[in-house]
Amino acid sequence: MRSIAMKPLAFLLLVATAGVLLPGAEPAADKADAPDMYRIWVDKKVGFIDKAGRVVIEPQFTWAYEFSEGLCQVNVPGKEGYIDASGNWAIEIDTHDDRPFRCGVAVMCTGKRTGIVDRTGHVIDCPFDWMQEFSEGHSAIAVYEKPVDAESDANKAFRWRQQKWGFVDTAGKLVIPIEYTAAGSFSEGLAPVYVGGADAMCTGLSGGKWGYINQKGEMVIKPQFSTAGGFSEGLATVSFDGQNYGWIDKTGKFAIKMRRLSIALPFHDGVARIRGYKDSVPGWNDFGYITKEGEVFVHPVFAGSIEPFSEGLAEARQKPTWDAEKNEWIPGKNGYVDKQGNWVIQSQFTYTRPFRGGLAYVQTQRQAACIDKTGRVVWSVDIAPVMK
Repeated sequence: MRSIAMKPLAFLLLVATAGVLLPGAEPAADKADAPDMYRIWVDKKVGFIDKAGRVVIEPQFTWAYEFSEGLCQVNVPGKEGYIDASGNWAIEIDTHDDRPFRCGVAVMCTGKRTGIVDRTGHVIDCPFDWMQEFSEGHSAIAVYEKPVDAESDANKAFRWRQQKWGFVDTAGKLVIPIEYTAAGSFSEGLAPVYVGGADAMCTGLSGGKWGYINQKGEMVIKPQFSTAGGFSEGLATVSFDGQNYGWIDKTGKFAIKMRRLSIALPFHDGVARIRGYKDSVPGWNDFGYITKEGEVFVHPVFAGSIEPFSEGLAEARQKPTWDAEKNEWIPGKNGYVDKQGNWVIQSQFTYTRPFRGGLAYVQTQRQAACIDKTGRVVWSVDIAPVMK
């Protein structure tokens, strides 16, 4: 366990999040195709540092996302597109929907135009109403069905339009027919699809079931679930009723039996994050984890706030404490724990992000930093007091 002492630098780190200015810096998404680069905000301009804390792209962008496949979406007043790892503009294009490159291309949905852009900036226009990011060479696409009485309906602008889903390849070619009520992305060779029923306003999907198809469009796990997630580490979370969850393998067989849970997330680092109901394991309102062997473990000190594991560590928050003099609860601080529930980096932060590429962004009331897994500071700045 280690506490950090941050050395102030001569600039302010700020990031706009949900309308509130907060500091922020976090690793790039794709380390294989771009250097380990971490975003920084200086006087509300975004740039990048490397893993050693050196500024490699000067802060100059109004906004910048994460690097993916060597490119990063950025914008400045009157200009937007993608830069390369040297900070040079690689593609200038209207990217309102802010999609990263996946499988060598990026999806573009601007409200007026839907299509696929390649690394040269060439755009393939697509006749779809919506496209998801590419995964394993496929994008789930949707088209809206026109209501029968659309022309005569005075409230047609407020009508819920049914969707049908299919899949295209990176050239925009339809490879799996548009016939599903809903669809998720491919992961580990399979994609969840919703068969039958309808997608109704307010109530959502009803009347159908989720199953799984392969990349040939063949149904390999028959539709039978009320909810179905993507595969991660060989398993996918499913439910028959939205209250009892289990994890299936790629044959559709339950690897972890059903149990009553309010939250059941995908596996990461060999464990999946869960949250229990009163009559389940773990106890009422507790967050915990389940292993692939079905073993559940919970760390009560975390006050129902513990995140998925990333690179062997998980963000965790101590329970709040009662201040009798002030007559108020004092929020617990964040830190990082291992899978045995031990504090590896002591709880001391007001804000944390997961470890990615060996570094994590953390924040105290007046300083922000990137730290390694020992808690050592590799980069830090003074920041304005955190807004409440």
